[in-house]
Amino acid sequence: MWNCRGVQVVYFVISTVLVFTCLVQCTSYAQEGDSLPLDDPNSAIRMLLSTLKTMETPATGRGTATMKIENVGGDIEGKDLIVDFVFKDQKSRTDFFKSDIDGRGPRVWAVAKSDKALLRVVPTEAHVERVELYDHSVGQDFHPETFFRVLGSESLVEWLETELETPGTNRDRSVELGNDGILHILLHVHYAFPERQEYDVEINISLDTKKGFVPVLIERKLSYADGSWNARQVKLQWAKFGSAWYVSAFEYNEPPSNHRHTVGTIKNFSYNVEVSDNEFTLDGMGIPDGMPVYDNISGTSYLYGTTDTLIEDLEKPLKDAEFVQKIHNQQSSLIDKTADANAQQTIPDQNLLTIEDDDSARPTAARSLLIAVVCVVALIGVVAFLGYRYGATR
Repeated sequence: MWNCRGVQVVYFVISTVLVFTCLVQCTSYAQEGDSLPLDDPNSAIRMLLSTLKTMETPATGRGTATMKIENVGGDIEGKDLIVDFVFKDQKSRTDFFKSDIDGRGPRVWAVAKSDKALLRVVPTEAHVERVELYDHSVGQDFHPETFFRVLGSESLVEWLETELETPGTNRDRSVELGNDGILHILLHVHYAFPERQEYDVEINISLDTKKGFVPVLIERKLSYADGSWNARQVKLQWAKFGSAWYVSAFEYNEPPSNHRHTVGTIKNFSYNVEVSDNEFTLDGMGIPDGMPVYDNISGTSYLYGTTDTLIEDLEKPLKDAEFVQKIHNQQSSLIDKTADANAQQTIPDQNLLTIEDDDSARPTAARSLLIAVVCVVALIGVVAFLGYRYGATR
């Protein structure tokens, strides 16, 4: 009898604990949803900002992804690509390879961003550009910040901060929380300018509250008064590595044209690994000796691994003093060369005159007197002839 009652007591205790646990979990989830001030978009955005600012992302990482790009033209149109990527601090590098039957094919292009320059390498040449020209778009850059930098040059945190500081006279904001735990921040703005076509901007930012508010959808749509529209859309999936989240799959699209439609999957990823700064330099990108390098920062072009210079950028600005000195040096060199050439031509003539002087080539006094007598005789003869002709006519 006591055994039966003991079993019943134990069963009752276990059931009570389970029910209480479920109630606590449901209550905690409800409190999490209720804790978001959905009726006050600005307050909800402020709470979201505090979470995003403390979100942990890997400081370094490297991995491999498979990717396909459509509606871009060229020989990579719709082809499967294998992508190697690595990042460290603000440095980032991506190498794109064709995928063939045997796996990894030849490298199509590579891009690296260091603290000082942007490097682009294709099979035939390399370019050095300013860092500001780096493409921070999904599928081109795999740095963690890229996935929070979809609406433009600003990060998602910077964009939300700017949005809070912008007056809301013509802005309609709303916040919605779905049953799946996805938080939607919606923004609608109408723009009307004199003598310009009116248009509307709609922005939808969706974040997964169950994964630390990581963005899973970011869309920006522009609609014009004539009915035309265009949009940029990014869809993201995430996986957790240690205590940090990183993207596991992505899709970038530009409807309705679907230009540069990019779909990719992260096949493997190692986080917080040792990464050398050399990987973000020309020396570390594995380009062959003799490849042309066009450095648009310094204005020089050369063959990699050699001292041969190709083309100097004549439009590169020079300081006034440097420009004047350069012209002066060129003119001095030209004058020196001309003087040397003239000296070589005049030396034989001077030697000849010297020889004539030595041979007494100058007219003597006797010769001068003889010439004067001849001239006087000739003059007398001319006068006599004219007088004779004059007398005959009379």
